[in-house]
Amino acid sequence: MSKKKDIKKAVDSLAKAVKKKFAKGKSEIGVGLSSLPTVRHWIPSGCPPLDAILGGGIPCGRILEIYGDESHGKSAIGECILASAQRHGAVPVLIDTEYSLEEQKAERWGLDLDRVLPVYPETMEDCFEVIATLIAQKEVDRPIVVVWDTLAATPTKKELAADYGDETPARQARLMSNALKKIYQDIAKTNIALVILNQTRQKIGVMFGSKKSTPAGKALRFYAAIRVEMHIKQRLKNSNKMHIGIEAELRTIKNKLTAPLKTCLADIYFQTGVNPAESLLNSLKAIGKVKFVSGSVKLEGQAFKKKALLAEMSVDKDLMKELTEMFRDGVS
Repeated sequence: MSKKKDIKKAVDSLAKAVKKKFAKGKSEIGVGLSSLPTVRHWIPSGCPPLDAILGGGIPCGRILEIYGDESHGKSAIGECILASAQRHGAVPVLIDTEYSLEEQKAERWGLDLDRVLPVYPETMEDCFEVIATLIAQKEVDRPIVVVWDTLAATPTKKELAADYGDETPARQARLMSNALKKIYQDIAKTNIALVILNQTRQKIGVMFGSKKSTPAGKALRFYAAIRVEMHIKQRLKNSNKMHIGIEAELRTIKNKLTAPLKTCLADIYFQTGVNPAESLLNSLKAIGKVKFVSGSVKLEGQAFKKKALLAEMSVDKDLMKELTEMFRDGVS
């Protein structure tokens, strides 16, 4: 008998023993590849270069954290993800503890408010109860995309009950550690994608290393399959020098699903939200795949008018797919 067959026989024997041990009683564990909680669905984020650095989109069955300073486009990316989830047949749920959802703005950005579930919990405990309720809904046969905006703005019950000025050290951190332990395995076995938006805080008295941290302790850093850092690269202006948007840089600090430490750009306009075509074209420019020369774009030895190319990308799905693959190959 070959060595491979010997190993296969040993694996089958061990699997049989483990299954027999845990077949009875309340405690059961998955054994073998058939029970592997793989990513069943990838939901496009609405920003093609972001999909490329994430590994294919927003992964169902995993937790994704997007963090950055204030007014750096996190809520915009969150609403872009929800709008894209709608277009691709997923159920969008917004846990809005910042009260950032504004009807007219959301509709301009492509979000159909009649087909989204906004929830407004008061505390972190309530947020996790909402998530646990969504996990328990077995009759929903579609992927569910949950965006929590934001973790940093969500107090615990004890923080709300405390008087002004009372110290409540590490309340969020202890609750996050406990709650994520309870829901992490359940999320991995479902078609729920949990996107948690978070803010950064400045450390006081730090002489060496990073001076920034994220609220609610380190538990989310460990349980998140992907962590994306977001910051403004430049502010976008029109011909009258008026601010009309921002160009944000997103970097995967951690990624268990593909190679980490990849970077892309997202062009976010105040009136219309994320521009997929412009984000992809500027991301290609950043890695040297295209060049901008006085209103023209040089792509694979050919010159195109930038406005005409962006218009074509907006309506030609095959062209967007081809350029997204070019960007994916360029950052891999």
